[in-house]
Amino acid sequence: MTLNFWSILLIASASQCIFLIIYFLSKASQNATATKLLITLLSIILLINIGNFWYAAKLYLKYFYLAGFTRGFTLLIGPVVFLYTRSIIQPTFRLKLRDFLHLLGYGVAMLMMVAQPRKKSIEAATQLVDTFLMDGLPATPLVLTRFGFYALHLLAYLILSTQVLRKAPQTMHQKYLVSSASRVKWLKKINYFMAVILVVIIYAIIQSMITGYYSVKTNYVLCLVYSVLVYTISFQSIKINQEINPDFKTKYQPAAKTLNQSKDIQAEITRYLTQEKPYKDPAFKQADLANALKLPPHQLTALLNQEMGSSYSQLINAYRIEEFIRLTQDTAYDHLSIFGKAQEVGFKSKSSFYEAFKKIKGCSPSEYLKLNS
Repeated sequence: MTLNFWSILLIASASQCIFLIIYFLSKASQNATATKLLITLLSIILLINIGNFWYAAKLYLKYFYLAGFTRGFTLLIGPVVFLYTRSIIQPTFRLKLRDFLHLLGYGVAMLMMVAQPRKKSIEAATQLVDTFLMDGLPATPLVLTRFGFYALHLLAYLILSTQVLRKAPQTMHQKYLVSSASRVKWLKKINYFMAVILVVIIYAIIQSMITGYYSVKTNYVLCLVYSVLVYTISFQSIKINQEINPDFKTKYQPAAKTLNQSKDIQAEITRYLTQEKPYKDPAFKQADLANALKLPPHQLTALLNQEMGSSYSQLINAYRIEEFIRLTQDTAYDHLSIFGKAQEVGFKSKSSFYEAFKKIKGCSPSEYLKLNS
């Protein structure tokens, strides 16, 4: 086995593919169809990497029968990305038996490869691979036709995926937890890689037509593109995993009949915080407020965010600041410093108090007290 830059790159990319496949298999799926298609895409890239590694590491000299076993796999990427795009944009999309018709392109390419003349002995075939790796092979009309078919096939699926993305605002009319814009932004990244792959193939066709030969360099450039794609998926899965395989859960939308209940709950929140002042306890959490109101925590979060336009921390800090201002006007607390009074109303640190105060009042506590003394 020979180790060089390309073989090491292929090992790294293949390892990352394996890691991501295991990661997605072991993690609870939000969108089972999208996850399956993403695993399929990673598996295709993994096999392509292994196929190219066979050339780069010269393993074909020892295990020749595995050489070139992934030829034509590029024709699987377009359909998988297209179906993956649909699974994230279209709420009703499910894989059906007819979706396997998208594999016909790969079948056509296989027939073209079978039609190519074959060497009668392993020695002759090995010599052919050596020539391919060193100098390239003649770009016969059949080879150019196959490459042209690759380009047209990929272009067709790129157009199909783009059409799905353009229709996203109409398809996704509801307010989902993962927005249409976030989904489209992520899927555009995937489609950009498809476009780059298409450009590489077109360039290889033009170069082959000019020189009369095609070489392994195209494989290596594509493997570089695939590697960047894999690491992009990896980065995205760590950064914002929910955009990789999002479900179609909608945001909290209060029905007309529950609007009065919503107003009652808001009034109860105001009464409870004003009269009981539980926020003076630094350990007072959102779960404690939800328990006091006898609400599920997620419903309280939705109510605060969408009905009151606030978060829990913003709401509590607002009450703490108002209580702090009240204490500064009470002579019973004159012996306390500014931060001492802040601690009395529930702030644990000076930095969090000053930050919250400036955010709400637009100035520091001392400046506010001078202006209102």
